[in-house]
Amino acid sequence: MAQKSLNDGIVCFACFVRPTVQRQLLDWLAPRVPMDIEAAFRSKASSRDPRLDVARGLALVVIFAAHMPQNPLWHLMPGRFGFSDSAEIFVFCSGMAAALAFGRIYDVQGWLLGTARVLFRIWQIYWAHIGVFLAVVAMNVKFDLWSGTGTLFVESMRLKPFLDSYTGEALVGLLTLGYVPNYFDILPLYMIVLLLVPLVMALAQLRQGLWLVLVLVLGLWSVAEAGFLELAATPWNDRRWFFNPFSWQLLFFIGFALARGWLPAPPRDRRLMLAAIAFLIASLPIAWEPLASRIGYSPAFLHHLAQLTDKTHLGALRVAHFAALAYVAFVLAGESGRNLIGSVSRGLQVLGRETLSVFVAGLMLSMLGGYILYLTSIAGWAVLLVNVGGVAILYAVAVTAGWFKSAPWKATPRTTVGEGRVADAMMPMPAAVAIPVTVACSDAEPGQQAGPLV
Repeated sequence: MAQKSLNDGIVCFACFVRPTVQRQLLDWLAPRVPMDIEAAFRSKASSRDPRLDVARGLALVVIFAAHMPQNPLWHLMPGRFGFSDSAEIFVFCSGMAAALAFGRIYDVQGWLLGTARVLFRIWQIYWAHIGVFLAVVAMNVKFDLWSGTGTLFVESMRLKPFLDSYTGEALVGLLTLGYVPNYFDILPLYMIVLLLVPLVMALAQLRQGLWLVLVLVLGLWSVAEAGFLELAATPWNDRRWFFNPFSWQLLFFIGFALARGWLPAPPRDRRLMLAAIAFLIASLPIAWEPLASRIGYSPAFLHHLAQLTDKTHLGALRVAHFAALAYVAFVLAGESGRNLIGSVSRGLQVLGRETLSVFVAGLMLSMLGGYILYLTSIAGWAVLLVNVGGVAILYAVAVTAGWFKSAPWKATPRTTVGEGRVADAMMPMPAAVAIPVTVACSDAEPGQQAGPLV
């Protein structure tokens, strides 16, 4: 029994350290422990729930296709057939991933180091936001120069003020998140929501803390829904952020709470499944514009519907529609995602593990794809090329990012002596293995549970 407890302890510890440290740990343990421990460790270290990665990967593919100018596939995007779209999937999954990546650090290392880790992630996302904005601006300027269209591409992205009359104000606004063009609003949303994580984790430690978290999350959503919490998106007019972070934090923290265990996972119930499917079907003739226009709903009905499906403030019907869609996906995926098999599922998992890299690359590839569609007058072969080719490039980006994050240059070379598996069984335990247990940041490395966004 004591040996079993020791074995379990070794395996549990190992599953929370970085892959490079895992390899060092295996090398050190190999001559000292029974083979079954190493086998168990290898199995646990490589296991991860595929559902989160598949969902994030799918959202990234949809975002890439939907953001591409003139892409005919836009008419087939999920958001066309219901009240919610890929943005809800992205934010909800980001909340779950943030809980898995940062929650463990709060539990093991404490509030200060957990908060430091969150702030470091925000710092990474901030510079990714600045970088992708400047890259997309430069791309559109170059497209105009190549095609001789004046400022057509720049103006289509509403970027002319940044390059013309308001450059100074826009530059300051860009660096302070006071200038957030519509195409670049997801990463700023995520940064603001992440800033709420330390507050939520602090409240959760108090007596009745989870009720305080509930009051905070619902209170912010309600106040934002009423229009009292708005952030300026443009320094020279009154335009506001397209995604109000104080509204969208509701969905983020629902995912966060589920991953932390603060909310129980829903039961797999046939009646709930039928109710969710019925809701999705009932929303179709209202949300799908071609059918809704033929039905001809009254202006009063459409006015109230617009309030309930408002994307900026995450209207209640959007939340309900996403909940129904997520429940259906949850049931169909099977327990622990056992039904998510095949090459498509594996490809989406690869994309979902490297969210920030793939998201940033997707924004730039969407622009490039739109330019190609413009040059080819949206030819059929071009539509196929930019969509299939774009996803293939995103996959390559994810694989490359994963390789870099595995830090292969840090791996300890494995050597052998005679028939032995590891050289010098008496070598000291690597110093890196003795570090406190931590969980890596978002876009988790191979063998870790998924991290947050973007």
